[in-house]
Amino acid sequence: MIDVTKELQINKLAAAGDLDLLCPIRYVYDYLPPGTTFLKLHPMVLPRSFINTMKEDPTLSQDNTKVHSIALYPEEANLPLHTELKLFRQSKHWKASEEATKELLQLFARDQSCKDIMLSDGQSMATLAEQQLNSSVLDSYSRFSIYMAPEADEKRSKLLAQSVVLIFIFDGERNRFVFFDFPIVILKKPDVAARVSADYLPDMWENASSTMSNHIRDDFVARLEGRVSRSIADTPLQKRMYEIQQGFLAGDEEAGNGGAEVLQNLIEFCKHQPPKDFTNVPEYLNYRFEDAANGFTWASTKFSIQSNVDANSPKLCRFLRHLGDQISIANDIASYSKEKQQYESGKATHMINIVDVIMRVKLLRDEVAAKGVAYAFQLEAENDILSELKNMKERDDLDLEEWKFVDACLVAAAGNLFTSVVISRYGGEKARIAE
Repeated sequence: MIDVTKELQINKLAAAGDLDLLCPIRYVYDYLPPGTTFLKLHPMVLPRSFINTMKEDPTLSQDNTKVHSIALYPEEANLPLHTELKLFRQSKHWKASEEATKELLQLFARDQSCKDIMLSDGQSMATLAEQQLNSSVLDSYSRFSIYMAPEADEKRSKLLAQSVVLIFIFDGERNRFVFFDFPIVILKKPDVAARVSADYLPDMWENASSTMSNHIRDDFVARLEGRVSRSIADTPLQKRMYEIQQGFLAGDEEAGNGGAEVLQNLIEFCKHQPPKDFTNVPEYLNYRFEDAANGFTWASTKFSIQSNVDANSPKLCRFLRHLGDQISIANDIASYSKEKQQYESGKATHMINIVDVIMRVKLLRDEVAAKGVAYAFQLEAENDILSELKNMKERDDLDLEEWKFVDACLVAAAGNLFTSVVISRYGGEKARIAE
């Protein structure tokens, strides 16, 4: 565990030769209360045989010779990363990803149909997109793809960054943004949802005119599915939707088959049913495994490394389940204070978070204790990940491409947690680093 009493040393986050490629760190948020220090991390030492397998190919993350990413060393920089997953990397194409995010938001902001869709407070959908542009997209949600899919080339990085925006736009059922697991908050009151700040992205669809918004959403989904041909009458936004769909499919023609799976998971996830009440933690984690868009995450990971691996293979299912639990739990702990604030202020009518579940089912009133219990579940998940890595190596039934995918998934989980610490979304302005 990193000693947060020491001064941050961001200049040590990357090797000296990589510092010019480092995405600026402007926020650092330590979300784990000091009262949970009774829980001790056990070093996650990967089995020697697994490391030897990884060293057979120099592109794997144990080696710092990646083409599209650089290694990160948060422990050297004294960042508060509460995990024993040590495979931290950052895309070299972070500027391109940020620009692609802004470009897509600009298209939503300028689209006449989006200007015509009025929300309950009189603002248009385009106005809300404009509000996101006025905030730092890099420090709100754009960072996830650059840390979770760091080995994507520039073209794939831009596509994945835009897919993050689309998940936000199309997730109309629950009025929240959840790719890479943002706070699980359901905004149901139209007059409240329209007032949510840029730091808590409101869904554009649920509070809009149902006939108009459904028509536009159906059109966009049809374009993602390839059911609408390109036309000279298309708006710039419709053209971009076509380009995104074609971009993922073109990626598959070059290498791998993850692009089509990204599109399919994107569409299927938006049909996912809202949550229910939970009576125990395992029941909650079963729901969260689907709710946290794990299928979309693994498809994006495949696409980033141009892989043909079957992510649904029985050989990988236990590993991916444990990894999915780790992602869900870590983000729930990180986002809890933000979610609670939104809930208590009336901006959210429901809060679905493992800390809240633990407080209810374990009858705990102390948030620090509840976060400690949640953190214990995270450490258990990490221990299960290590055990399954050993089991997979002992079975000796994974080929090198599958090991590469396993490695990329570990990087994705580590990157997910890293992002939770360095974005403004969870810690707010209090977490801003003094210049």
